[in-house]
Amino acid sequence: MNIKYLNHASVLIEDSGHFLLLDPWHIKPSFGSWLSAPPSAINPVYLAALAKSRGSSFSIVISHGHDDHCDNDYLQMFPKQTTVIIPKFAAPGLRKRIENIGFKNILEVGSGEIEHGVYSFRSFVHHDISHDDAIVTIRTKDKLVVHANDNWKKLDDFCTNTIKSDVKRITNKNNVLLMSQCNLADGFPYCYTNFSREEQVDIANNRIITMTNSSLDNAESIGAKYFLNYAGHTKIFVEDKPDLLSLSGFKSFDFIKNCLKDRQVEILEVYPGDSFDFQKVNKLFGESYYTEEELKQSSVDYYQNYNIVKETDSHLHGCEIYSEDERLEKIVYFLENFNEYVNSKKGTTKGEFKTGVYGKTIGFEDSSTNCTVTLKVGDESVEVLDTSDVVVTDTTFKLKPSIIDAILAGNINWENAYIGFQVDVHVEEKGYNNCDIIRWLAMYGYVYQNKIMRSNV
Repeated sequence: MNIKYLNHASVLIEDSGHFLLLDPWHIKPSFGSWLSAPPSAINPVYLAALAKSRGSSFSIVISHGHDDHCDNDYLQMFPKQTTVIIPKFAAPGLRKRIENIGFKNILEVGSGEIEHGVYSFRSFVHHDISHDDAIVTIRTKDKLVVHANDNWKKLDDFCTNTIKSDVKRITNKNNVLLMSQCNLADGFPYCYTNFSREEQVDIANNRIITMTNSSLDNAESIGAKYFLNYAGHTKIFVEDKPDLLSLSGFKSFDFIKNCLKDRQVEILEVYPGDSFDFQKVNKLFGESYYTEEELKQSSVDYYQNYNIVKETDSHLHGCEIYSEDERLEKIVYFLENFNEYVNSKKGTTKGEFKTGVYGKTIGFEDSSTNCTVTLKVGDESVEVLDTSDVVVTDTTFKLKPSIIDAILAGNINWENAYIGFQVDVHVEEKGYNNCDIIRWLAMYGYVYQNKIMRSNV
């Protein structure tokens, strides 16, 4: 088996002439502001040609539906008979998305092992954490790869024990690789106005240390000898927040190794373009001739020189759609429907999923007006309040008119605001990162966007 790291959470696996492309993403902005840094080491043209020539020996694996893992424009390039392997989620959103692109052969995988070609697959969803993200395991007779992508939190017992049982089935127990995120992927703390920049940097570093330690614990718990830090190789381009460029980007190998301590895990020093064959890392140019900072800065220069930055949300000017009155009316509609959505799911979701959202008060503020629309989740009333009065909410989201209009019109998803760092967040309780509210808004954002898009057809 040979594993070539392409970019972000995307790798190309080859074994006995059978290829797997994991979580493809090219240069289309994700969440309206993310660009892959470094860009993909292989242009999609070559992979599309490879898929056409290999036929059934080329498949695509997609862990979940975020644009940095599932790039529609990229996927359009592949033959529609290509098998696409996805986790079996309770909601049909990812499958429908793949079907809408035109793929005919979609293989949904749950925790029960399914064979395809020379590979065997499982997926695991930790329902207490997320309903629409998954770990995917890829096994051959002598290798096991755990594609954890954004799932850095502690593996539950079922997942751990199942993977450990698969480790026992491979002929060489050392040939186990876990790949996991070791970087931030949301707006906390850099979007939060409660903190100074110094406090934000301190919180962010502590969060990343926690994530890295948890990822390394997961590797050790399943008996993985090797660990790859990925799924955090991005730069954030928000026009009125230029300092995010220096604050974003992957962590160094030294940073990851500093978290290793006495764990019996080997950190792979792999950049995009490098590959790993379970014997050694093969560098793109034979040696590591450039530094991490040179690689990051060259990525920024590339996107700026080719005007790709101008495709990000905050660089699209003059995009207001609604008058102030129309905008307020549509914000009220958005929150009323959000409340209905959360109430409809009460007691029906798998796991104890973010039940703390009930009773919380949310505010949406248009940065161009003096009004805040508030909702107490679980109640039926939505209020429009003047910001000159005292408005008390657990969390207030302040958005520019162009961004909130694009969300309300269904042109972009709610996550473009929060995960894309394009919102200012104020919390009443300074240490509160409102994960319960954010998780529900993330799920509802797709429901709302699909509803608006259908109504516009």
